[in-house]
Amino acid sequence: MPADDAPQADDILVSADYFRTLGIPILKGRALTDADNERSGSVAVISESLARRYFQGQDPVGRRISLLEHAPMSCCSAPHPVDGVWREIVGVAGDVRQANMDEEPAVTVYRPYTQIVEHDMYLVLHADSGPRAGSIAAGLRSQLAGPDHQSDWSNARTMAQMIHDSESIRLRRFVLILLGCFATIAVLLAGVGIFGVASSAVAERTREIGVRIALGATRPVILRQLVGEMMALAAAGVALGAAGMLVVTRLIRSMLFGVGAADMTTYVAVAVLLGAVVLFAACLPARRAMRIDPIVALRSE
Repeated sequence: MPADDAPQADDILVSADYFRTLGIPILKGRALTDADNERSGSVAVISESLARRYFQGQDPVGRRISLLEHAPMSCCSAPHPVDGVWREIVGVAGDVRQANMDEEPAVTVYRPYTQIVEHDMYLVLHADSGPRAGSIAAGLRSQLAGPDHQSDWSNARTMAQMIHDSESIRLRRFVLILLGCFATIAVLLAGVGIFGVASSAVAERTREIGVRIALGATRPVILRQLVGEMMALAAAGVALGAAGMLVVTRLIRSMLFGVGAADMTTYVAVAVLLGAVVLFAACLPARRAMRIDPIVALRSE
């Protein structure tokens, strides 16, 4: 197969504990180990997307792949050659979005760095807490910088900082904060509107309530009826709004990560909030209307 027509994949050099440190699951086979070094056979771990795309339902573990480099490496010392070497696939790792969240998970080949040592590398450590991570980063910065303080190792950052400073996350954060502010204003306006409509609807029935009380209806029965009617209207409105949200949220699906477009927690929270507003808006004027003197209501009729 010509090199231009060969399948393309990212090539990443990692250590034995890379997957465990970053929490990347091994879906099939095994992870790399310290035994995968210059004295052992050439091995690799591939991503789930690569297995799905090029092995099409077959088990890739135990199969072999060969890497064709576009340009020879000049920055590395390689106990094993790179170009044209057949490597045994020993495991399949979960997909990772290497660049940003707008792109599909990268098709990736992971190779043990002990079989080819690259000069430019990243050291990743796992800490059990945020404060602990900060102290470890500070210690690494002082230890790895060396006496001349000119080493590139001095750029030590936590993963949280890297994610926070990512261009992809920054743009998404701004848009979602803006949408969140607009959504909060919309919920407040909806609550005020619902309160006004519910209060007006109950207030217009003040005379009816007085007449019914004069004819023998009890106040608790009238209160339950009024509140029940308003809550039935609120339930119908919530159902229509939920249907509309299912349609509208498809427009922002590409901006969501780790949260589905049909997030039931959000739907239930908004429905409960608006239901509470309707209940409050119906109860206050209804209780006020039930204090009316039935004689005054009959005279007005």
